[in-house]
Amino acid sequence: MSSTRAPLGRYAEYVRSATPASRRVGFIAGYYRLTATVSGIGLATTLALAPTHWSSFWAAVVAHPLAFASWPFNVATCWWTGELIGRRQRLGAWVVVSSIGLGVVSQLAAHRAGASATLVAAGLGLAAIASIWRELE
Repeated sequence: MSSTRAPLGRYAEYVRSATPASRRVGFIAGYYRLTATVSGIGLATTLALAPTHWSSFWAAVVAHPLAFASWPFNVATCWWTGELIGRRQRLGAWVVVSSIGLGVVSQLAAHRAGASATLVAAGLGLAAIASIWRELE
């Protein structure tokens, strides 16, 4: 096996590095970074205000322990996804597609009233990723 890249692969890499990312790529990457920032601020605010409402805070934690445990992971994943898409890596798009899919399945399994709105938002998200798919490596 040879460890050198094929000539076409080197050319594609050169073209990708020589051309700037489209505005759509920057917008989608920025959206995920903004989402991570806002979610991080929400987590920090919740933890900062927790001492003022201990009983209701702990009642919410006990009622939904995984939501609070996964919140920092969600912040990190959103930021990482924005970075991957900003660097035009296809792995970021796969993370987006899988998170959209899991969100839709969760809403449909719970038979929530907002499931139709979730489907519309998921369709918009998938359309946005599909529009930049060729730019990603």
